[in-house]
Parts: sequence; C-alpha cells; structure tokens
Amino acid sequence: MPRTATKILRRKRYSQALLVIILGKGSDALIRRLNLLAQYLNITDRVIFTAFNTNPYSYICYASMLNTEL
Repeated sequence: MPRTATKILRRKRYSQALLVIILGKGSDALIRRLNLLAQYLNITDRVIFTAFNTNPYSYICYASMLNTEL
C-alpha cells in the first residue's frame, strides 16, 4: 500500500469511519501483505478485498479517497 494511504489510515479519526475496498486481482503475497498491514493498523473489520471488476465506477462514485497505485 502506498505510504500516503498508510499515513492516512494511521490517523485515528480516519480509521474509525473508514471502509477500505481493494479492487482487483493481486498475487497471494500482496494480499497477505495487505492483510498484515490491516492487522497492524487494527482495521481488518473495515477492509474488503473484491475481485477484478471491468466497470469499477459503482465503487468509485461513492469514494471519498481514491488510490490507483497498486
């Protein structure tokens, strides 16, 4: 996960109300690393991994923050 997103997630006021949805297909190693990061940040109950979507607009239109670096 990019450093900027990690910094935002560490701020308590954001992590309380934040839902993180990770779209796409990644390697098992990447998913393990992201799960470990979510555990470290204590936000595992607010992180959702979902499969590749050819039209992610249904997610993007509701996003208050978007990161496309992964």
